Amino acid sequence: MYEKLTEGDNIKWTKEDDDKFEKLKLKLASIPALSLPSLEKPFHLYVNVEKGVAHGVLVQEWGGVKRPVAYLSKMLDPVSHGWPVCIQAIAATAILVEESRKLTFGSKLIVCTPHAVRNVLNQKAEKWLTDSKMLKYEAILIDSDDLTLEVNRSLNPAQFLYGEPADNLIHNCLEIIQYQTKVRRDLEGQALSEGEIIYVDGSSRCLQGKRMSGYAVVNGKNMQTIEKGKLPSNWSAQTCESYALKKALEYLAHKKGTIYTDLRYAFGVVHTFGKIWEERGLLNSRGKGLVHEGLILEVLEALKLPEEIAIVHIKGHQKGVTPETRGNNLADQEAKDAAENGAERVMLILTLNEENLEIPKFSEAKKKELNKKVMRKTTLGGHELALQPFQSIQVDFTELPQVQRWKYLLVVTNHLTHWVDTVPTTKASANMVSKTLLEQIIPRYGMVNRIDSDRRTHFTSKVLQQIIQSLGIKWELHTPWHPQSSGRVERMNQTLRRTLTKLIVETQMSWVQCLPLALLRIRTQPRSHLGVSPYEMMFGLPFLTTQHENATYEVGEMSVKRYINTIAKTLESLWLKGIIPQTTPLDFKIHNVHPGEWVLVKTWKEQSLTPQWEGPFQVFLMTEAAIQTKERRWIHASRIKGPVDEPKEWTITSELGDTKLTLKRGLGGNELGRPKWSKKHTQDHT
Repeated sequence: MYEKLTEGDNIKWTKEDDDKFEKLKLKLASIPALSLPSLEKPFHLYVNVEKGVAHGVLVQEWGGVKRPVAYLSKMLDPVSHGWPVCIQAIAATAILVEESRKLTFGSKLIVCTPHAVRNVLNQKAEKWLTDSKMLKYEAILIDSDDLTLEVNRSLNPAQFLYGEPADNLIHNCLEIIQYQTKVRRDLEGQALSEGEIIYVDGSSRCLQGKRMSGYAVVNGKNMQTIEKGKLPSNWSAQTCESYALKKALEYLAHKKGTIYTDLRYAFGVVHTFGKIWEERGLLNSRGKGLVHEGLILEVLEALKLPEEIAIVHIKGHQKGVTPETRGNNLADQEAKDAAENGAERVMLILTLNEENLEIPKFSEAKKKELNKKVMRKTTLGGHELALQPFQSIQVDFTELPQVQRWKYLLVVTNHLTHWVDTVPTTKASANMVSKTLLEQIIPRYGMVNRIDSDRRTHFTSKVLQQIIQSLGIKWELHTPWHPQSSGRVERMNQTLRRTLTKLIVETQMSWVQCLPLALLRIRTQPRSHLGVSPYEMMFGLPFLTTQHENATYEVGEMSVKRYINTIAKTLESLWLKGIIPQTTPLDFKIHNVHPGEWVLVKTWKEQSLTPQWEGPFQVFLMTEAAIQTKERRWIHASRIKGPVDEPKEWTITSELGDTKLTLKRGLGGNELGRPKWSKKHTQDHT
């Protein structure tokens, strides 16, 4: 099996290999291979880590021979995978110890590894591990009374689980960590006794609403600026100082010197992180590429240029007269000046033939014509005009009460026809969006030119955007904190919720079962400003509610022609009736409610699938944009619905003294001329 797996990338797996693999699993789980654990005897755990995988063998002594109790194997997380091997051994040991506790049940456990886990954890681990991980590993490996750590320099069984172990197993973990984390072994963290002294700094700050970035390299002996310059405005202070560090290293090529920096990031790149990133393929702990990987590679290459180099970290923005403080403050000031004013420019000195130099002169009209080519174009607002159905769509997720595994609803709205399509989903993810577009929307309605949505993660996913880009679709993201950008689909979400609420109350079915009826209601309802339903705008004819008679071939030909003409006329009327909503003036009346009429008021607390209107309430006063009721005071017209019918009440229609009591539901008793039901009438009638 080992020879088969080490052949290369293309492994030819046959039926014979399946049989061998099954035999191997049977032997590993059989009695001769594994013995039963005894809680009265101590356990020995042999640990090894290879290529980010922790291997372990839990054994117990039996008849003078150590026999395996369990074989353990765990994959390290991506963060631990990027650590040096001796640091990985700490994580591997802690993981396998926790797995072994499932079999040892608090018995004495002796851990044997080829790495000095205790020494590394006490001396070198704080540079790599966070405080929470340090506390976790110390609690598992050091503070446990029933656990003993031993360094095993000889071969242990765990090293054979990955194949043939390495020949040179004896090593010094502290030296190996230092070797694996430095680009050059002679790199020092303390100042050299001889050579040049350089101070570097970078600056990135906003001045008058505009971000400016720059760098500076200062000579520490004469306090003169060696080099400074302006950098791209989108560079951060960390990137600017890394660039300054690269320039200082290039200045010290084939020289000895010390570089001072007040940025821990730049100090960590050359002393710790740079080597790890280089071996990992310039990937961070999440497996993604670094932002300025090209600059980091240039810094690591420039680090090899000096004959002898030391990079020292000092505190920034300090007060004092020490050389380090003065040099760092000067570099900081020069970097800020370079960011604002740029580098010192070289003046152009004209020669004796300067009279032959012709400088073109343009008129004001010519200048305006030339400047048009470089002028910034005015950004147009609103959405692009759609000429065909599903040429431009708007998408959004809305959350509904969970029914079985359905919890979300992906809503797709067409800008031209207002046709809506929905897909119930189990979760709001980019995978669901891409699957819906590729399997339902595009095959059903054709290729989409433009999609717009909000900026939530399921719409800004890199994978989804790559799929959309490969299809040639333009995806636009709405302006943050501007809900009007998503007005089309948000209004459709509101309509869907209101329609589903009514259907659920009426049919007592779930929203998943009521969804087709809700879509039919929305698609066939005429739009108020056009008088045409989305169904008619999509298909050219109203929704069919009656059966058609069978027709002959000749009649069928005429129907097809009439159908095509109807579609053309419908689309033509659509363009004639289409209007762009305008913001109404302040003195324009936006409602048709008068005092004395009754209205419904929308509730502020919205709950899913519950009525959203209260009332009715009687209007006392009104303005162009608001109304006043006794119960609600002043209410904006956007939150009312009406006028509606006056609420009906139960009233007595029989006269006093009648033996038969008659009740009737209708308008109030005062309008009908008959008394309402009250305590006084009850006593008189009795």
